[in-house]
Amino acid sequence: MKRPDPYISIIIPCYNRASFLEKTIPEILNLDYPDYEVIVVDDGSTDNTGAIFDKIKAPNLSYFKKRNEERAAARNYGAERAKGDYITFLDSDDQLYPQALKYAAAALKEKDYPAFFHIAYDIGTETEVAKSVNDIKDNDPLLFIKGNPLSCIGVFIEKRRFPTS
Repeated sequence: MKRPDPYISIIIPCYNRASFLEKTIPEILNLDYPDYEVIVVDDGSTDNTGAIFDKIKAPNLSYFKKRNEERAAARNYGAERAKGDYITFLDSDDQLYPQALKYAAAALKEKDYPAFFHIAYDIGTETEVAKSVNDIKDNDPLLFIKGNPLSCIGVFIEKRRFPTS
């Protein structure tokens, strides 16, 4: 039986990152994929982060403010509220290519909906790619001994398997 496209939750923790979010959020809301939500978790910011969300309205955008407990706690807070079949994390200064979720959904189908997987990503500036990470080999026993090639920007985890409180 063919599954419909998976619903994906993008969780963005932030702390005093209003200047980045003003650019990141509008770009994320214009991805070339219809079935996703964006959850921004403000981890106790003291800048004008909350005011950004007074201006940006979208049905698939949620904003939560909580007391400061650092990024991991903010990510977990967002994951607990996620409605997606899969969750992925994005830092407030990260960007996604417009087709990133479309590519991820195709990979999910191709791999028969694994518990987690990772897509390729680029490291660089707005105008120049310094490094592409796209050659992660399945079942490489030395993968994490050589260093962790995974980045939170490319990891997708099946929501039902994500440990929350």
